[in-house]
Amino acid sequence: MPPTLAALPTELLEMIAGDSDSWKEDPMLALRATSRELWLKLDHLFTATYFTTRYVWLSLEKLNELRDISTVSRLAARMKTAEVICRPDQSGIMTQTDDSHMQALFDTASKALAATLGSLLRRFPQLTTIEFTNKTREDTSTLLPSFQIIDVSSTFANVMDAINAHGIKPNTLRTMTTGDPALLTTSIHGLLGLPSCLSMLETLELDMLLADSRSGKTMNGTELGLELTSVLQQSPNLVSLSLGMSFTEEAGNFFRSFANSARIQHLREFNIRRALCTSADLTLLMLAHTHTLQECSLGSLRITGASGDHRTVIYDVLGVLREKLRLKRVVLSRLNTEHDTVVFSGMGQTMWWETSGEEEWITVFHSDEYIELDGYDEVQDGLAQARKCVTYVPRR
Repeated sequence: MPPTLAALPTELLEMIAGDSDSWKEDPMLALRATSRELWLKLDHLFTATYFTTRYVWLSLEKLNELRDISTVSRLAARMKTAEVICRPDQSGIMTQTDDSHMQALFDTASKALAATLGSLLRRFPQLTTIEFTNKTREDTSTLLPSFQIIDVSSTFANVMDAINAHGIKPNTLRTMTTGDPALLTTSIHGLLGLPSCLSMLETLELDMLLADSRSGKTMNGTELGLELTSVLQQSPNLVSLSLGMSFTEEAGNFFRSFANSARIQHLREFNIRRALCTSADLTLLMLAHTHTLQECSLGSLRITGASGDHRTVIYDVLGVLREKLRLKRVVLSRLNTEHDTVVFSGMGQTMWWETSGEEEWITVFHSDEYIELDGYDEVQDGLAQARKCVTYVPRR
C-alpha cells in the first residue's frame, strides 16, 4: 500500500507546507484542511507562522480578534510580538482637527481602546516585544503618496500607559516603518514615569519627535536629551539602543545633551540614523561605553566638526571605531559631512590585506556608500582600508 501524506514524518510535511513558491495558495492551510492527522502534525508550524507575531490597531474589530485568540491557550502561548499599527487610515490615529471638542472625543476613545489592548496583552504569557509600525509586512496597499513624518506620540503614550498599568514588561520596544515612505516619530514623554514597564527592557529603538506636530513648535533638544537619559536609567538591562532623529539644529543639541549625560551600564549595540551630530559628541558617546560596546551602526548621518577642515571628522570617527573600541560588527551607510557625501571609493566586493605577515582574503558586503564588517579582525582591517578609501562628493 503506497504511503499517504499523513504517514510522512512531521519534519517532511513541514518542508512541503513551507514550500509556498510551488503553490497558488498557502500550502499549510490546504494540507491542514485535508485530515485531522495532518491538522495535528502541522499545528506547531501553523501556530508559529500565524500567531508568533500579531498585528493590532486600536479598533474594536481587532481587539475582539485578539480577545478570541487569547481564549485558546495554545495560540496565546505562541504569541511573542505585538505590532501596533499606526497609520492615517486606521482608527483616526493621525486625525488632526481644529475642532477641540472632536479632538477631545478622539483622545478619550483612543485611551479607552489602548486600555483594552493593555488588559488583553496580559493574557499572552510569552509576549516579549511591542512594536509600533505603519503597516504590516504583508500589506502592499494604501501606500502613502510621498515621504511623510507620522507623529504617533498620542497612541504611543496611551498604549505604554496601558501596558504599564497592567504590569507588562517587554524586553523589546520599537517604533519602525515597513514599506511606506514614511517615518514614525514619537515623543519620549510617552516613556517618562514608567519604571515598572521599562525595568526588563533590553532593546529600545526609537525615532525621535523633535517638533510638536499640532503646534509646529520645535522642542528643546537639550531637555529632550536629558529626558531620554532619565528614561534609560529606568532600564538597567538595556543592551541595544537605536535612535533616529532629523538634520535640524535641535537634533544636534539633543544628541550633544544625550552623549554628555548617558551612561548605559550594559550597552552592547548602538545604532544611530538620520541625525545631525558632531564627531566629538559621537565619539564621546561611544568612548563612554568602551568596555561593553560590541556593535555599532551609523546610517544617514551628517557629521560635523568643531572647526577646521570638516573633512577630517570622518577620519576621526573611523579612527575611534578601530583604535579605541573592540567592535565585532560595524555598519556604515550614507555618511555625510557638512557639505559632502562620503564615498568609500575603490573598496571592492572582495578585499585583500596583509595581516600579521600572512596574506588572506576578507569578504565584505558593501557598495560605495555602504560597508558591513563582521568579526573583530574584519572590523579592524576593514576600517583601516575604509580610511584609505574615503573620498568626498559635494552634495547638490
